[in-house]
Amino acid sequence: MYFGTGLTAVVVYGILFLWALYLGWRWMKWWRRAPRFPAPRWRTGVAAIAFLAGTASYTLSVGLVVYSSMSGGLRFYHPVLVGFARWGSLLSIIGLCLTLLGKGELRIHALAANLFTLTLWVLVAGLQ
Repeated sequence: MYFGTGLTAVVVYGILFLWALYLGWRWMKWWRRAPRFPAPRWRTGVAAIAFLAGTASYTLSVGLVVYSSMSGGLRFYHPVLVGFARWGSLLSIIGLCLTLLGKGELRIHALAANLFTLTLWVLVAGLQ
């Protein structure tokens, strides 16, 4: 997931940066909300866990980008790349399943976060 220095790198890193801003903004907005878990509490909690899974998957993808940039890139089927892709896609799939049960303000954002990261991991696997 090292994109070099061309226009592709600027676009990809820009998208990743904007997505980080979006996730941070949503977490801050949710955190400032007075009742974070309105009724039914378990379903809004599940939506928060689903959004957390999407955020964790995104954090793994950023970690992979940083690691591959620092190491000069990863060869095909590198064990670190495969491990990150495995855990990141698993977190995204778990988050999507939890989104179906969740309810509340974070539900749609959990869906977006998990679909974005799952698409990202599918692209990573497909480019191998």
